[in-house]
Amino acid sequence: MIVEVIDKYRVSNMRVGKISEVIGGRLRINYENTTGEHFWVHHTSELIHPVGWSHEIGHELEATEEYRSEIAKILETNLYPATIPTADYFCNVEKISKIDEQFKEGQKLEAVDPLEMSRICPATIGKVLKDGYFMLSIDGSSVEDRSDWFCYHSSSRLIFPINFCKINKIPLSPPIGYRGDFQWDKYLLETNSVYAPKDLFQIIKKKTINPFFVGMKVEAVDMMAPHLVCVATIAELADSLIRVHFDGWGEDFEQWIDCQSPNIYPIGWCELVGYKLEPPKPPEQENSESTKTRAKKPTNRKSNKRKRIT
Repeated sequence: MIVEVIDKYRVSNMRVGKISEVIGGRLRINYENTTGEHFWVHHTSELIHPVGWSHEIGHELEATEEYRSEIAKILETNLYPATIPTADYFCNVEKISKIDEQFKEGQKLEAVDPLEMSRICPATIGKVLKDGYFMLSIDGSSVEDRSDWFCYHSSSRLIFPINFCKINKIPLSPPIGYRGDFQWDKYLLETNSVYAPKDLFQIIKKKTINPFFVGMKVEAVDMMAPHLVCVATIAELADSLIRVHFDGWGEDFEQWIDCQSPNIYPIGWCELVGYKLEPPKPPEQENSESTKTRAKKPTNRKSNKRKRIT
């Protein structure tokens, strides 16, 4: 089956991919027109969409002219070949009415850094797309070509109103290079910006009971290397968020995810579905190069800790 999926090398882009394997609801997607390049993702993930999605909402897509022409015909006729799944196969996001108040370009908020998920940072809406989608940049970390802008839907539970971290007593990582204590009132004046209204956020509009508690053991996807499912521990809770600690790895590798994420599983899940489980890193490997593949550090980031997905 053919789909559109995030480009792990340039997260501001989508690419055309073909599903080559399915294990426990997780899909291995081979990128088209490449040799061996692939990406693992859950079928309900916000990182995968039906063909034509990028065209319809205005997202950047790396694709051939032949593909674009074929998709235009499908969207016009609404006739889908058997190799192309329709929209009902995918995660259904909340419909946004045109009369509803919506996010606007330039508004500030807090967000999990999609390329360094141990951090929650000030962020800016860089471009508004259609149907409730928008491109988000992490303040102080975005590169000039905007290749690290990330697409979120208005209903995402990984974006938050300003002062979310303060209210929940968790760290907010200030923009890289920012001097002094970070305070939102001061920062908005310094940047001549406005904040996104609180009532636009899903985490505020629809409260979710977080069923986890600190110390629970789970199996969790490493979102920076999503082909890996690892032994992990719940390290912290904040509203509906959970901070996942990968056993044997340092705090820099921890990741904030929503408690309803499709990327966290009960112990024994990998054995049940036949997926490889990554064991904890032994203590003796802490100061040596591990066999576990992690995201490489890019050379065009302003921070020496910013990563890309592998």
